[in-house]
Amino acid sequence: MTTIRHKHSLAVTLFGWAVLLCVMYSCTAKLPAEPVVDAVVAAQLNPTAPKIVGPETGEAGRMITFEAAVPEGADLIWAIDPPHKDCYVIDTSGRYVYLSGRQGTYKIWLSVAGDAGLHVLLEHKIKIGDGPDPPDPPDPPDPPPGQKYSIAFFIESDDLDNYAKNRDWNIMLDSLKFREDLKSSGHEFLNALDYNSIEATTTGVICKDGVCSTDLRPWYTAAKQFVEQGNKTPFIAYSPIEGGKEIIVKPMPETLKKFNELIGETK
Repeated sequence: MTTIRHKHSLAVTLFGWAVLLCVMYSCTAKLPAEPVVDAVVAAQLNPTAPKIVGPETGEAGRMITFEAAVPEGADLIWAIDPPHKDCYVIDTSGRYVYLSGRQGTYKIWLSVAGDAGLHVLLEHKIKIGDGPDPPDPPDPPDPPPGQKYSIAFFIESDDLDNYAKNRDWNIMLDSLKFREDLKSSGHEFLNALDYNSIEATTTGVICKDGVCSTDLRPWYTAAKQFVEQGNKTPFIAYSPIEGGKEIIVKPMPETLKKFNELIGETK
């Protein structure tokens, strides 16, 4: 019995030292962080943490807005599951998503990368309840009379020979007179930008002939979204010079006549 008591006493002593060492040096296991953070839980744990702001339920056919509440300058990549590209639009700023969903449950995903090693994948679930399925997206309205646009073409320089086979494309991409006519009509021609020359998705900087500019980032964002939806170059991006900031992206018009109709010119 004496031997048993001594062993018990030794065990208690060792346990006490173990507790003391854990207090001094922290015995907490360093487990890897979860790769996915539920947006609602993250917001409750840390109100200032990156999160997706949006409802958890919605009505079919109604527009629902989600916002990326993240630090300024963070790089964002949105996704939706199941895919729903026809009624799922990412704002050109990259910070908002608009969903007009059919009935069902959707997951909105947001990858956030920023300074100081910030990199988190957020998930937000929304259940679309009873209601009619949304109609197919309507065709964009004709431009209002007199509307003037800033215009950019996105191309791939390796495909210029193929573009040249279309006479009107050749004019739109290379003709100085074409650009001067646009300017004299009140439009602003930004450039024919090589999509593959867009440098560093983390910054959206566009480089041309060694000269880099950041003022075209919204145009790059709109072009990138267009390509991610399965579209290919060449294509046109245009935005009202006045009265709005929306950047519209469409496949390159096949003819000069269709191009002029697109921007509201009657030539």
